[in-house]
Amino acid sequence: MFSGNRLWIVLLIVIVGLPGGLHGQAVIGGSLTGTVTDAAGAVVAGVAVTLTNDANGIKFTIKTNEVGSYTFANLDPGRYTLSTQMEGFAPVSLMGITVTVAQFARADVQMKLGAVSERVEVAATAGVVETERPTLSAVITQTQITQLPFNGRYDLSGLIALAPGVQRNGRFASGGPLTGGLNVVVDGAENLDMQNGGPSAATPTFDSIAEFRFVSNTASAEYSNGTSQLIAVTRSGTNQLHGSAFWFNRNREFAAKYVLDPRPKPPFNRNEFGGTVGGRIIKDKLFYFFSFEQLSLRQWTTGTFIMPTVAMKQGRFHRLTRDQ
Repeated sequence: MFSGNRLWIVLLIVIVGLPGGLHGQAVIGGSLTGTVTDAAGAVVAGVAVTLTNDANGIKFTIKTNEVGSYTFANLDPGRYTLSTQMEGFAPVSLMGITVTVAQFARADVQMKLGAVSERVEVAATAGVVETERPTLSAVITQTQITQLPFNGRYDLSGLIALAPGVQRNGRFASGGPLTGGLNVVVDGAENLDMQNGGPSAATPTFDSIAEFRFVSNTASAEYSNGTSQLIAVTRSGTNQLHGSAFWFNRNREFAAKYVLDPRPKPPFNRNEFGGTVGGRIIKDKLFYFFSFEQLSLRQWTTGTFIMPTVAMKQGRFHRLTRDQ
């Protein structure tokens, strides 16, 4: 028999303009904060700080406050370049800063006296350490999501199990004592099956997920439900054209057979296929991303059943007791 085909088409058009444009809600967007100081360690106020998304060229510019601090909020996950500029100081560029989903990251900058024509470039050699909150969490990247093997690509609990300290209990994985304590947020909106519990069946395709963070303990108050949080963000297009295609197949030739079944292997053929494509419509301003996935499944199910005897069908059940 044929199971119902599951057809997933996700069309994500991300429109980004100036710093006041459309971005993810605070519940999924990352934040980057820090302090700008001079060579003597004194804070510097009024420094123009510019943060540039390396993938799509979007820039955000603010100035440090009276205590030399800056904060960028609602950032999409990705790699960024941080630049500082002020008269009397040599401009500084900190490259390769990685901001992950729902992260509160910190990057401090030290400026030196010099001419504007001079420039100091620093390459970030390690990930930005999050020191702004005590949350216990783990980030699963898009590379892990797309390259690790899964027995079926329609269950978010398979992705949750990639986080450390998570145990799979029945249908869903959970980092807490109860599977009902899991809250799923996709692009800032809760994505739960309120009737049966756990993640909703209306989940994005695996290839359309940029990355997600699994919070196992001490989640902040902005998450209203659950003791554990799965915070996912979907991908968007960039200035460069990117695409992918996949096909996964399982069939009876490589499947085991029920040992007590004398018949030949029953038919089984499972195909999961799809792809993604993303790019720009207007450079640094307008992007598109398209994801497609479909499941085709042909299988038989073999079962063992206890059938009623002739006496049972006639209403005689006295042989069921041992004393008769």
